[in-house]
Amino acid sequence: MKTKQEQLESLKTRIKTIEHQLARINRRIDTIKVKYPLTTETVSSLTESQEEKFDSALYRFSQVQDLMVSKVLPLFLEIAGEPVEGFTFIDKLNYLEKMNVLKSADEWMELRKLRNEIAHDYEEGNSDRHVRVLNAFLKAVPILEVTLDSIKQRISQF
Repeated sequence: MKTKQEQLESLKTRIKTIEHQLARINRRIDTIKVKYPLTTETVSSLTESQEEKFDSALYRFSQVQDLMVSKVLPLFLEIAGEPVEGFTFIDKLNYLEKMNVLKSADEWMELRKLRNEIAHDYEEGNSDRHVRVLNAFLKAVPILEVTLDSIKQRISQF
């Protein structure tokens, strides 16, 4: 079993990885230069390069969201000494919301659904569904950033 200090170092390493990935996502979004919210017309006029940048950013988003859910949030709760062993995923999210680490557990459930949709069913093109996924993604990135900042502030007190 790792010491609290080793766990904290592991958490900090994962946070740095996420920060790096979020910076890459934001650089890709910035170079696409599209206005939010996207429309079917906007998406249908994307160049191949812009589409590739979206695809790359979506892939990284899925990785970041996965890392947050599977490693960072549980490790944060463990280091904080919170009694969440045996809690379901939604129970942990609700607990993090009560701790004011997450703005909204429901918002994070939507992020998880988005991640699953991107990973399993993502379809390219200019369909309404594709436009909805891209808009949800653009809205989701700041949620990840805010949550990460909240965790960083909290661990600075450990």
